[in-house]
Amino acid sequence: MKFDGNCEKESMLMRNSSDSLGDESKYATIQTHGDEDLVDAFNVFDKDRNGLISANELRSVLISLGFSQEACAIEACTAMIARVDKNGDAHVDLCEFTSLLRLECHHDSCGILAL
Repeated sequence: MKFDGNCEKESMLMRNSSDSLGDESKYATIQTHGDEDLVDAFNVFDKDRNGLISANELRSVLISLGFSQEACAIEACTAMIARVDKNGDAHVDLCEFTSLLRLECHHDSCGILAL
């Protein structure tokens, strides 16, 4: 499956593909046009491989990276997700994640980013 930037189509394809992959992998890995690193970065956060990053998954990664208790609070993680969540589902999908990083890299010269 190729990621062509059509967020709604890609989210639907990811979820439909995950239903037929069996127990081994619930999440269809998308190979982007030269953006495999973005998919790999997304997968660091998407622990359950459902194609979405939840506040709990974000919290888990922040804790593992040694962030402060304040940054790791579920309320803080929910707020971070909300700032990125364009479709209002309280999660970050691959398209939202990719859009965030591309926007941030354009404006921040690809410095270290936080959701």
